[in-house]
Amino acid sequence: MSLLTFTELYHQNCIVELSKQVQQLTELLLERDSESSEQRGETSETCKWVLDEDGAWDTECGNRFEVTEGTPHGNNMFFCAFCGKRLEEE
Repeated sequence: MSLLTFTELYHQNCIVELSKQVQQLTELLLERDSESSEQRGETSETCKWVLDEDGAWDTECGNRFEVTEGTPHGNNMFFCAFCGKRLEEE
């Protein structure tokens, strides 16, 4: 087993402390983002699209979209064209 020099110990300690600070900052940012979403009244990170009897898709954000063939996901649509949230088909 080799002994670490003071400089090596110091650098390892700095890395550990930096890692802890990054973790704390990440947790604070996630908490802040969550609070911001609640303040904006956002309840979901997805926008549900429901196929109606006319063959158009009604969006949770209050719009309509027509897909000529197949489904939105079948046409590589994964985000709502109106609100930008992740598209969820029902």
